[in-house]
Amino acid sequence: MSANHLPRLSQLISSLASAALVAKARCLLDDKEELWEEKVTWMHLWEQRTGEVHPLVKCGQVLGVDTRIDATDGPILAEANKAYEKWSVEETAAAACGGGDEDV
Repeated sequence: MSANHLPRLSQLISSLASAALVAKARCLLDDKEELWEEKVTWMHLWEQRTGEVHPLVKCGQVLGVDTRIDATDGPILAEANKAYEKWSVEETAAAACGGGDEDV
């Protein structure tokens, strides 16, 4: 593959990874106690998706590829990340008190 195709391929891969992240953000659960196990599962998948996107963004910056997210997706991603941070703190606190899910 020639170097001319590299930015377009990188942009496509980045777009696909971003779309997967947005899709996971759109599956954000209600913040209800009875959904705790589902929230933990969602958090693990969120970590996986963000772990896939961050390296692509860094590579895209090096290659000069536009990796910005669509403006309409920004608020849902911000809301999902805020929920992830909140639930992570709750999960850590529950584990510290001995009431967390021990299957990690």
